[in-house]
Amino acid sequence: MREFLVCDMCTATVSTETSICDFCGNDFKNSGSSAEILRLKDEIEKKMYASDLNDLLTRINKSKFKDHPIILYRKAKALLIDYMTNDGVLDAEEFCEVINIINTISKVSEDYWTEFVLYLTVLFPSSHTKLYLEDFKLIRSFLLSLNRDEDKIIENRMIQQVLISEAGDTFFKEYQFYTDPKNYINNSDFIHKKNHLSDKYENLKTKIEEQL
Repeated sequence: MREFLVCDMCTATVSTETSICDFCGNDFKNSGSSAEILRLKDEIEKKMYASDLNDLLTRINKSKFKDHPIILYRKAKALLIDYMTNDGVLDAEEFCEVINIINTISKVSEDYWTEFVLYLTVLFPSSHTKLYLEDFKLIRSFLLSLNRDEDKIIENRMIQQVLISEAGDTFFKEYQFYTDPKNYINNSDFIHKKNHLSDKYENLKTKIEEQL
């Protein structure tokens, strides 16, 4: 992912993919503000899945680099995990707050949006979070207002999340197992179960889509 810093020596914009400043040769990754930002980035990534997110988010918000895109991207990821797990319900306001952060920093590098959408495909659907249809409608409208998600990757994941919230995690896990080609068994019981789950899934998905 392309991310950018400002060289403390010559103030040129430099990519984190390079080891030294292309303009003045400064070792920007190991000196000055740029080095501090990278150290904070590494700290956030290490603690995001292994610590109290409230403490981590407080640390970010108190940092003088809290508004830097490199830090904001990690903050958005931490916020999303916190919103998904703090009460087990993801509401539209929370999700749109995160999306808005990513959309804003994507003006610096579109890679932020691409990487975040990929991140969402890993997180969702989740058995630990509920997403209700009314919240999904608001999320969908917000994405449309930003002219985002043209390929409907986020929308499809959110539909699956609503489906899990309505039908239950057990159903979705069974559906995933029976429709995964590597689990296929050529006998009538397996095929009957697979067809039943597939039909139920499509019916539930159609029902949700018809309400949009």
